[in-house]
Amino acid sequence: MLPEGLLPTSQFAMRLHRRLGRHAYEGLALGAEEQRRLVASLGALDGLILEHHGTLTVGRTVAEAYMLMHLLERAAQAQLRAMAAAGGRIAGVAEALADKTYRQWVGDGREWDGDVEWPALLRRVERLSPGFRD
Repeated sequence: MLPEGLLPTSQFAMRLHRRLGRHAYEGLALGAEEQRRLVASLGALDGLILEHHGTLTVGRTVAEAYMLMHLLERAAQAQLRAMAAAGGRIAGVAEALADKTYRQWVGDGREWDGDVEWPALLRRVERLSPGFRD
């Protein structure tokens, strides 16, 4: 709902820098025409902010899609909390620093988002809800 969308104001947000697009709200996405527009808005990106609706992430694996959504949620929470505390005025970082931080996160591309975190998350679910796979 914020015109500026997600800003590079936290490490969480910078991990998603230039990986998210936006899609204008058109009502319920029930028709094939809007579905095509959603796909076009997504393009090669990892996710979309669906204006006045919510978020969408995709990944090469379930782990990657989950981690991207988790990061997006954390980034949005951090931004909104900072805005609430500062009366709506917050400072992001310079574009060059956001780019640098993103490159540090993605490294050489051999590891995808979720590769490290996913096994630990599955162990936690197994501990909290034994037999969840059944």
